[in-house]
Amino acid sequence: MTVLDEILNSPDIPIGTKLKVESLDKLGKEALNAYYDENSDFYRHARTEALIKKFYANPEEITYLYHYTSYETLKKIVSGQKFFLGSIHHMNDVQEMTYTLQLLEKEFMQLDAPQTLLNELKAMKNKLPWDVYIWCFSENDHSQSLSNYGEIALGLKNQNVMNTLATRFSGGAETLDDFSPGNAYVFLLKVEYNLQTQTEYIKPIAKVWVSAYKNLCKDPEDMKSLILDCVQAVYLCSLCFKSRYLRQEEEIRYLVIKINGNHDLNPDFYLNHKPFVSCELKPAILDKVILSKKIATKLDEIRDFLHDNKFDSTKIESTKLPY
Repeated sequence: MTVLDEILNSPDIPIGTKLKVESLDKLGKEALNAYYDENSDFYRHARTEALIKKFYANPEEITYLYHYTSYETLKKIVSGQKFFLGSIHHMNDVQEMTYTLQLLEKEFMQLDAPQTLLNELKAMKNKLPWDVYIWCFSENDHSQSLSNYGEIALGLKNQNVMNTLATRFSGGAETLDDFSPGNAYVFLLKVEYNLQTQTEYIKPIAKVWVSAYKNLCKDPEDMKSLILDCVQAVYLCSLCFKSRYLRQEEEIRYLVIKINGNHDLNPDFYLNHKPFVSCELKPAILDKVILSKKIATKLDEIRDFLHDNKFDSTKIESTKLPY
């Protein structure tokens, strides 16, 4: 007996609901069962709780984060005591947000998804939540590949960054239930580059989505609910899945997802026609500055600059890389 059968055998389930579920084809019933069965691939890979558990970069486990940048940017951050988060839709790789949808489309085609569903998926590429901002980090404090992004690595205490962002974007709301348009959710996610792992999560989502889509006319309420859960799971995956060819970035990212009832951007400001939000950077957050060989000769100059801007507790180190 499946978990779905056990649920339907309950006297609390209305007869109308039972009849709708019984009208589903085999795949439709399997999809609905996968939603409730804690041992199913869908339950273990698609539910928000499972995704967060897998990809959340817990500040208690990852205590320090490093942001690679230039000396000029460091001066702007320190003198203004602010850091900026750019729109996720205005990053270097404009296809990043659609990468996961491409994986999903591949699975859809293998499942012989209806053309109408494939068309809707293509339309989704223009309907992803827009008002999302990102700040990129790494656990690696001495990375040769990441030094291409700048000659300085800023070392920050992860928990302090989380507390600062959460306070800034909660808008005074004490719980998530109190959030409303104008507030923003703050997530810290580890980017997943392994294609096998990505496929492991996308496959069960695609299977349930296609099955639910094919049974929409038989049980619209339940099938629409399943599809909505699939959409949410794919969106969350799209925030942390990247091509394996970029794995040298070793990225951990803070995401600020603003709540609004439309498809508009609500940044704090625009810089070079790109949207940004900002957050205060207190001296206590910037724990250390690591200098590459390219800028090591400016150590005293940088120390004086930090001192002049009240960042006296910020440590300065030279990279451990040989060159």
